[in-house]
Amino acid sequence: MARESTEQARQHVLMRLRWPNGFRCPQCGSGGALNVDRQMIQCSRCATQTYLRAGTIMGGSHLPLETWFRAARIVKKSRDVSATQLQRHLGLSRWETAAILLKKLRASSRSRANILLGHPRMKPGVNALAHAITAAVVRALERRKRGA
Repeated sequence: MARESTEQARQHVLMRLRWPNGFRCPQCGSGGALNVDRQMIQCSRCATQTYLRAGTIMGGSHLPLETWFRAARIVKKSRDVSATQLQRHLGLSRWETAAILLKKLRASSRSRANILLGHPRMKPGVNALAHAITAAVVRALERRKRGA
């Protein structure tokens, strides 16, 4: 139960990072949305379905958001971390998964975009806000994990 609520909290954060002013349909621009499931949002006007991770570096990934958030925190703290070290920190069974994560996170951080969203076309002010929200959420989750 706690794991699911944490994953939902991360999905909520990701939604706020992607659409800081509320969801906007990529097809028609409408602001109305229905949550089809935890990973998909449907426009209430044109019924276009948008995946929460689509258009981010996490698009197409089946890894839990927790893994992405932890990997982003590790890469942000230590830029010279290796794929083997990342694999060990995250408890991944395959080195290749860690290598792909590392490659995507490094490319995203080089583009000066939000490390999780990896969207270089975002406005600089939005990037700063996204980084601040990501950092605040990571700190809150770490405090909750420690029981403080």
